[in-house]
Amino acid sequence: MKRILSLIGGALALLTALVGLVGLPSSPASAGSWVVVSLDERPEFHAGEPTEVGFTVLRHGVTPESSDDMAIVVTGDGVRERFAVVPDGEDGHHVATITLGEGTYTWELQGTFMPYEFGTLDVGGSPASAASWGWDVAQWGGVGVAAVLGLAGAQLLRRRRAVPAAA
Repeated sequence: MKRILSLIGGALALLTALVGLVGLPSSPASAGSWVVVSLDERPEFHAGEPTEVGFTVLRHGVTPESSDDMAIVVTGDGVRERFAVVPDGEDGHHVATITLGEGTYTWELQGTFMPYEFGTLDVGGSPASAASWGWDVAQWGGVGVAAVLGLAGAQLLRRRRAVPAAA
């Protein structure tokens, strides 16, 4: 019985690691030049109105990134626009002013690091319509499955340790 539990625990640990890797966004996994971007607040875009987007960029999630070549690139509905990013306040904090027409867009931050994808923007013509952004369902699903499998593996290991050894 111990051998079966050990094999199941090992298989779950391996599966958890593989599923966790699949669920990660592709940007951070490249050549060690990934960044973590935190938006100050969720921006609300309205067609034809300039929207200021503030965010902090941390290289490897720790070191403030302040390179001069950053830009937000918005693509969709036959449009590809590049918006300048300027440092603002503390190291690593930046601001960009973005004006878009009505439509659906993807947007990302580009710089010396790999592009950081923000997700999708749905820009409506009235202030009542808000933009949406976030991870794709597949990414959230991968993280969720990895967490559940990790908890199941930990539970099996804890049970295995709780079984008294045969004399």
